[in-house]
Amino acid sequence: MKRAIKLIAALLLAASLLCTAALADMGPKPSVRISFEGLSGGAPCWGTLLSREGERWPGARAYDGTNPNYGEAGEEIWRQFVDYQDPDGYYFLQELWLCSENGRLDWTYFAPEDFKVLLYFPQTGEFVSGGIERAYAYDSYYAASFTDGGIALERSYDYTDEIVGFALRCVLTIAIELAMAYFAFRLREKRQVAVVAAVNTATQVALNLALNLIAYFCGGMAAMLRFLGMGGRGGRPHPEGDKRAVCVFADDPSHTSIKVSSVELEKVIFRLSPLL
Repeated sequence: MKRAIKLIAALLLAASLLCTAALADMGPKPSVRISFEGLSGGAPCWGTLLSREGERWPGARAYDGTNPNYGEAGEEIWRQFVDYQDPDGYYFLQELWLCSENGRLDWTYFAPEDFKVLLYFPQTGEFVSGGIERAYAYDSYYAASFTDGGIALERSYDYTDEIVGFALRCVLTIAIELAMAYFAFRLREKRQVAVVAAVNTATQVALNLALNLIAYFCGGMAAMLRFLGMGGRGGRPHPEGDKRAVCVFADDPSHTSIKVSSVELEKVIFRLSPLL
């Protein structure tokens, strides 16, 4: 018996010594997606998002004299952006897109929260810049147009699909639960059916609304984990103590995502948490 215990202990010790740390980068990351009117197929145009922060993640940071990231743009184009001096002090994080290829700039991996659009036209050597913007959702969509003063952005999030999906999920779930109550539990009296319908309508609307809000502000992964009961709290008060709320990335608590306009959203989600 003692030999068996010693053998098990030795195996466990050997296993612990052979273990190595494993880091996983899973789930979607906050993104900013911009479509430019009349830019596709025109003169070559490279674009980026200038960031209020000097580093968004180790692969996206301002140039400090080491490890330049030329990317597909090449050193000449890259150098133009590095030498650009933004009047508001925003940083170029060495991420570039050929926006004239498809008329889009899609920053899909830890996009800056506070940013400015900057475009460069190599044929003329001209820069065109937009104003200071703040991402309004986990995945923020914009439609960009050129003005006399630079670039104007307009929110273009497709709320129609969200509303349709929300309605379909509620209707289908309530219908299934009514069918289960009627056929499986034999709740067939009008009063019973009315009570089941009312209760399920209230809970399903609240559940789907909470999940939609979590997905909108914190991403689909956070909504999925919260639905499965593994997500913990959907947010936490902002450390500055103001009336904003801040969501935490479901897969990387060391980063924070989108500031919500009011902490009231957080309170609503917490109050609905027993339903989740």
